[in-house]
Amino acid sequence: MNRFWVERFSQEVQVPEARCFYGFQILIENVHSEMYSLLIDTYIRDPKKRYYYVWERVVAFAAVEGVFFSGSFAAIFWLKKRGLMPGLTFSNELISRDEGLHCDFACLMFQYLVNKPSEERVRDIIVDAVQIEQVSFSGRKSL
Repeated sequence: MNRFWVERFSQEVQVPEARCFYGFQILIENVHSEMYSLLIDTYIRDPKKRYYYVWERVVAFAAVEGVFFSGSFAAIFWLKKRGLMPGLTFSNELISRDEGLHCDFACLMFQYLVNKPSEERVRDIIVDAVQIEQVSFSGRKSL
């Protein structure tokens, strides 16, 4: 589960036992992250290939922050344009701005990479992200 959601649940849930469980879940998620890093180090022995794999994640992070949820943001901006739900639309503006900042930072990090992933690989990551968002948003429209 995404660490953000676990942290959020642990703040919102008032049952002490549940909050304790969520704390352990965060710990376990950290262990999983460390294990994935160790597996990369184990299975990708060539440091150059490992370097490329790790830095492809900068592109993927930019895609997550810049592409995912764009359909949801657009729908909420549609409400704003019509003067509806001002609290929701204001918070959406702030969140959208933060997501844009995160994307901008990932793009800035990418500029400083010495051995960047190929242009084709970057394009594949972004195109995949757009396709995932399109499918995801299409499913949400019918709700």
